[in-house]
Amino acid sequence: MKKLNFLITGILFAITSCGDAGVGFDVTADFPVTGPVNFVIPASPFTDQNVNPDVTEINYSLNEVDAFSDALNDLESQGGISPDDIEIIELSYEINGISSDEQLPIEEISLDVNTASGTVNIPIISGGGLTDVSKTVIPLSTTDKSAIINELQRASNIDTDIIVDIGTIPTSSVEQPIVFDFKLYFNVLLKVRDLN
Repeated sequence: MKKLNFLITGILFAITSCGDAGVGFDVTADFPVTGPVNFVIPASPFTDQNVNPDVTEINYSLNEVDAFSDALNDLESQGGISPDDIEIIELSYEINGISSDEQLPIEEISLDVNTASGTVNIPIISGGGLTDVSKTVIPLSTTDKSAIINELQRASNIDTDIIVDIGTIPTSSVEQPIVFDFKLYFNVLLKVRDLN
């Protein structure tokens, strides 16, 4: 009976304490960052027009995620973060605050991920109209994920630009201000291994 209890205890310890490469833990956080989008469509009473608003910056930092505090401290004590310590589970987006008179035609909404080795463009919406969107996953390629992971490993934060390309807008005698929130969710997993 004592041997059986010892065996069960040993199995439970292995399940709860061992990861892919040693004793440690994983921690995941789906962290939202909001970028307010604000631009004005000028009055154009005689001709249709295309408007290209300025980009909206959204900056994400591992250090701002409270759930990662202990993991980052442990990784730092081991010499810093490596790409193997980070996993991008998914990126998602949400659009809020579009009124009925702001539902403009959209050519594309995309995300520029700015890294030390260049910019990676990730399409989000192609065509359709500007409207509220509930939380929706952004399709990411392996290359997209690798670029994000490498930048987080290098700097612990990442700078992105939301690019909104408006389609052709009919003539109007009055200018139209457009204001809405674009929320970007970073669902990231940190892996801490080989704890002493």
